[in-house]
Order: sequence, then C-alpha cells, then structure tokens
Amino acid sequence: MDYLIAETNYGPAIRFRDWEVENGRLQAPGGTVQFFGEDDTQVTFAVYPIGGGGDVEQTLSFEVERLAPSGSMAVQFNDNPWRHVENEGFTCTFDESSLTVRLGSQELYRGPHAPLRPGVTHTLKLATLDHRYELVYNDSVVSSGPLDNAKKQNEGTLRLHLSHCDIRLLSYTENFIRHPRQTPRWQKAELLYEETFGRNSLATNWYVNRGTHGGDDQVGDVLVQDDAFVVKHRCVMYSRQAFTGPLAIEAVVTPQPSAAHSAGVTDVIFLWNIDYRGDFIAYLKERERATAPRTDLLNEYPDTPFYWIDFGGTNNRTTRLRRAPNRWMMRQFNDRARLLARGRTYRLTMVQNGNFVEFWVDGQPLIRQYDPNAIARGHMAIRAYNADTKVESLKIWRIR
Repeated sequence: MDYLIAETNYGPAIRFRDWEVENGRLQAPGGTVQFFGEDDTQVTFAVYPIGGGGDVEQTLSFEVERLAPSGSMAVQFNDNPWRHVENEGFTCTFDESSLTVRLGSQELYRGPHAPLRPGVTHTLKLATLDHRYELVYNDSVVSSGPLDNAKKQNEGTLRLHLSHCDIRLLSYTENFIRHPRQTPRWQKAELLYEETFGRNSLATNWYVNRGTHGGDDQVGDVLVQDDAFVVKHRCVMYSRQAFTGPLAIEAVVTPQPSAAHSAGVTDVIFLWNIDYRGDFIAYLKERERATAPRTDLLNEYPDTPFYWIDFGGTNNRTTRLRRAPNRWMMRQFNDRARLLARGRTYRLTMVQNGNFVEFWVDGQPLIRQYDPNAIARGHMAIRAYNADTKVESLKIWRIR
C-alpha cells in the first residue's frame, strides 16, 4: 500500500502511564513496559478517551519474555467495545507455533512466526488508508485488502490480550498517513451564499429541527439576533439550498456554554455536501414526525453521503472528520491544541476541492484529506450538541 507519513501522533517512546492492565502486572524497566499475564490479562492503550482511527499507521515493537505451551498473546487493533460487538477489529494471535490474523470472525492469515524467545524483537504494523488496510509482521505483508465496514474496522482502541505470557513492549508509534498526492491549492471564485441573519433569512433559507426552547426571539432551537444566530444545544439547522462544488464554507463561530451544560463548551458540528437526491426538507420533516422528539444525527439519513466535522466533539474530547454513509473515520485528534477553548471565537473553513476535503481553523489547515469518491454537491447544516454555537458570519464560495 503506497502512502506517506503526514504526522506522528504518538510515540515511539513508551510512557507506562499510557497503558492500563487488568488481571495482570506492569513494570517499567529502562524506558519500556513489561506486562505479566496469566489466565486473562488485558492491556489497553488508554491515551484516547475514545478510540482513535482514520488514515493511521500503528506499529508495535516487542519481545516475548515467556510463553507457556498453552499460552497466547493477541494484539487487537481497532476494538470498539462501546458498540457492544465482540472482536470486530483486527486480531493478531501468537501461540507457541503460529500467527493467526482475523478481521472480526474472518480468518485472514495463518502461518508460522519467528521464534518467540527473550531477546528476539518482533514488529507488528497495521495501516488503514481510505477503505483499505495492510498488516505487516516483521517487514512482511501477511494480509491486505479492502475494508468492507470502515465504520467498525478503521477506528477503535488498541488492546493486548495475554494468557500465560509475559511481554516487553519496546515501542509504539501511531502516524497519520496520507496518499502520495499533493493537496491542490485553491482560491475563492464566486460567492454562492452570504448569511444576512434575522428571522426572515432563517425562515427563507433554513430548516430548523423541532426544538423545545421556544420564546419570541427563537425559531425552533435557534436564537435570532440582529447579526447572529445562536444554535441551541441539540439543534440542527439545514440549508434549504443545495450547493455544487468545489466549494469553501467560511463561518465565524463562538461555542457557548448552555444553561443545562454550563461547565464547558463542546461539539461545534458542520455537515456539508449532504447529497440527498430528492426533496431534502420534505424528507427531514417526515423523519422528524417518525422519530420524535429528535433523531441521532449520523443515523438520520443512513444512505445519504455527506461530510461531518465535529470540532471539540464528545464533550470536547476529540476533533474528528467523518464521511457518511457508514461513519467512515477520516481523521481524529484529541490533543488540547485542537480542541475548543472557552470564550474563544473561531474562523472555520470547510472545503471540498476535487478529491480533497479540508478543515481550517483561524486560517491554518487542520485536516487535509484525500477522498477517492468525493462528494461534490449537497446541502449544509450546523449543529450544536451540549453547548450552544453562535454563528456571526457565514459565506459559501465556489473555489477554483
């Protein structure tokens, strides 16, 4: 699989506090971590509050200190326990004589491995890029191919499962990867839409999902001000107009604590190029009647393609870009510098430029992602989650 390293997200140095051990022991000798496992020991890479994913290369380097005749060691990539489905990611299991690789319940590979004895270093690497994967053991590709369910297979948590086995983890590295293509430059060409705010614009240009806040100065869950909209928490406002790309959406937004969630700011969400073929607003109204009082955003139109950026999502624990349908994780960050800050106003830009999707914050590109099946038209939407989002400027440009 041909790709380039875009950014090192973690590693390779081992920090023992990044690993949690259940039913076993951990020691940290000389810049490594050593795990002692008996009947059912589980080791979790615990840096992510939720699982990582996207176009990512994960590489482990380890030595096996002890492996009983009946013992085993399994490396599980992209485990998604919060979806209550067992073993839906990649599992690489070493026993005394063989290595077995499974994707979910499907066996992808079985073969002998290098001797598992102290002092012998082994390397295991998984790369997922677009809808493909490649798994490498000691510099040899043991399995590669398409991901048939990227929703479950290109994101999740890294775990080790030990049975009568002790290992020394020498290094772990997680790199963001990208296609070996240069991101094309673009410039604004034609102004397709500029928000003027006010009740008339909201009624004419937007459909707002049914809300519960009410009030003379609100339409649904949108607070109308002379020069801004405040999208209240749990609200989605959809453009009635569909736009054709390539395009750039520019918005000036301020995340605001809500009355119900005054402790923080979270989840500034933009959807764009919602490519629904039909009367989209009529469809939204029908869905709202069928699923009152509200529906889950990403499952609301399961067969409709669109891009989805969640800036400071999941209670400000992650910033991620997905592509629907099937919740394909394109990129995810959880470092503080790329989450929301209280009391700050941001200038956000969402771009579809040919086969590239981009997300900019305050004039700096945060995400530039290649999409071989780019979505080139559709409606846009703004959503707030547990906090409110104030929108003070919104322009949509065709770019060239």
